[in-house]
Amino acid sequence: FGKRGTVDEVETFILKLCNWKTLKSIEIASLIGRNQDHIKTSYLRRMIRDGLLEYKYPENPSHKKQAYRTTERGKERI
Repeated sequence: FGKRGTVDEVETFILKLCNWKTLKSIEIASLIGRNQDHIKTSYLRRMIRDGLLEYKYPENPSHKKQAYRTTERGKERI
């Protein structure tokens, strides 16, 4: 994916990935080719807040096996 994708392009790609399969942040980062912390702070937290993604374990956001999946709202965007 590289470092040159726009925010919208990266978010759309994340939505597509998490629609395909529930993924951990480290898996998303690896598939995109970016740092896990960067992915969490720059994309995942905002996408959760905006209702585009949801936690696999919503009752415990810091769950050691936490993963992300695309919501119905997120699916409308892809």
